[in-house]
Amino acid sequence: MYRVVIFIGCLTAFILQTASISGQAWLQVEYRNFVVDIGLWRFCCSEIKLINPDANIEKVTHTMCSDIDNLSHMIKAVQTFMVIAIFSSAIATCLAGYAIYSDNCIRMALIFLTVSMIFCLTAMLVFTVNHEQHSKSVDESPTLKTLIKIWSKYGWCFAFGWLTIMDMSFTICCGGLANCTDK
Repeated sequence: MYRVVIFIGCLTAFILQTASISGQAWLQVEYRNFVVDIGLWRFCCSEIKLINPDANIEKVTHTMCSDIDNLSHMIKAVQTFMVIAIFSSAIATCLAGYAIYSDNCIRMALIFLTVSMIFCLTAMLVFTVNHEQHSKSVDESPTLKTLIKIWSKYGWCFAFGWLTIMDMSFTICCGGLANCTDK
């Protein structure tokens, strides 16, 4: 039974990580009638118009997306750590799936999931610390970077990254407890 739980935990971690890294809402900036979603690979800018001001009903009228060209070293590091984490998570998922029918692979699946969690946690911490440091040092010029520093909030992709870490922690603990009581 615990092998199925570990497989489901590994699969959930892989899906959450994939959604987190492929989405474009790690940060979200709302300014006047525009919303900018910033991801690890690209960003999108949407214009929002009020359809009914009394009911506060909004409608997205235009959306423009573009790849991020000039990546900072921090974003490159986060991208690298997240890609390694996804590969480790994919291997853990395959091993956990195989371990449902075999006795040999469950420990290896947990090891790969632990490696994935370490890389994912490192990526999330680097991103969080860097964003928090930049949020405190605001320039006076009204540029997009200044707007991001002042009015940005974390998006759903960022939240999925932390949910992944919680899922992996739970799965690793379940696997460790099951391994201890299995003997």
